[in-house]
Amino acid sequence: MSWKQPLYWPIHRLKEALRLYPYTKTQTYELTYSVTIHAKEEVAPLEALTLVIPRPPTTKEQQIIDFKLHLPNAQEQRDEPFGNHFFFVRLEPRATRFEIPVFSCKATIHPYKKGSTPNQAFSPATIEKETEHLHPNDPRIQTLAKNIGKSSSAHETARRIHAHLVRTVKYGEPIDELYSDIDALTRSHVDCGGFDSLFVSLCLASGIQARIVSGFFLDREKNNMHAWAEFQDEKARWIPVDPSTEQLTKQGRTKKSGRFGFIGSDRLQLSQGCDIPIKWNNKIYSAPLLQHPFILGGTGSESIRANLNVNIISSQA
Repeated sequence: MSWKQPLYWPIHRLKEALRLYPYTKTQTYELTYSVTIHAKEEVAPLEALTLVIPRPPTTKEQQIIDFKLHLPNAQEQRDEPFGNHFFFVRLEPRATRFEIPVFSCKATIHPYKKGSTPNQAFSPATIEKETEHLHPNDPRIQTLAKNIGKSSSAHETARRIHAHLVRTVKYGEPIDELYSDIDALTRSHVDCGGFDSLFVSLCLASGIQARIVSGFFLDREKNNMHAWAEFQDEKARWIPVDPSTEQLTKQGRTKKSGRFGFIGSDRLQLSQGCDIPIKWNNKIYSAPLLQHPFILGGTGSESIRANLNVNIISSQA
C-alpha cells in the first residue's frame, strides 16, 4: 500500500463535501445508445436475431427528455417484478460486423442520496425466491449475514454489510455478464456486479429489501458499464450503495462517485433488479441484467456490445 492511499479517502470526501467534483452537481448529457454486432467466426449470421434493449427510466434523480427511438419496428414491454421498460428489436442477417443506432436522448441527472418511497414493494415471494445469481437462503450466505451482525435498524445493518464487502472482497476480472453472490464468496476477484450480488443477498438474508441497479458511468472520454445497489431503509426509501467503487476510491484507483449512501450525477441508470424475466413468444427468458442487449435466439456465435456516446451539455451548481 502506498503512503498516499490512507490519505486519499479523507481528501476525496472533503472534495465531495466542498462540491469540487462535477458529479456533486446536477449535470445534463446528450446520449446516443447504439449496438455493435460481430460474428465471431467472421461469417455473416444465417438467422435473424431478436435483441432486448433497455429504455432508460425517468426517476426522481434522472430525467429523460427528447427521447428518440431510431428503430421504428421495435416493440416496447415492461417486466412485472422490477418495472423495467425495454424494446424487442429484430435484426435480419447482414454483414459480419455492423453497428445500429438504437436511441438518443437528453438526460438530466442529480446526485442521489435517497429516493422516494416505491410505488410497490417487492412481494415476499420475490424476496425469498432464489435466482441464478442471488441465493439468500444458502447456508454460506446465512452464516455470513449472522457473523456480520444484524442491527435494530435496516440502515445500520446494510452499512455493516457494505463495510464488510469493502474490506474483504477484491475487485478484478470484470466480465460483461453478472457474477453471482456465491462467486463473490468463492472467487479471488469479482467486478462491481459481484460486490452487488453479495450485498443484495446478504440484505435479503437479513430481512432487508434490496436490488441491483445497472447502467453506465458517463464520461466524455470513456464510458463503462457499471452496477451498484439499493436497499430500503426503515422509511421505505431506497438508499444507494456502491461497495466496489468505494473500495477502488479508498485504494486511489478511481475518482468516480459511489459509496455507502451516495452516488453522483456521473452515471446513467438503465435497469433495476437482476435475473429479469423476459416474456417472448410464450417463453420466459432470464436476463442477468439489462445493460448490454440481451439476445433471444441466436446461435451463440454473435458478439454484441452496447456503445454509449456521451456529450456533457451543462453542470449546474
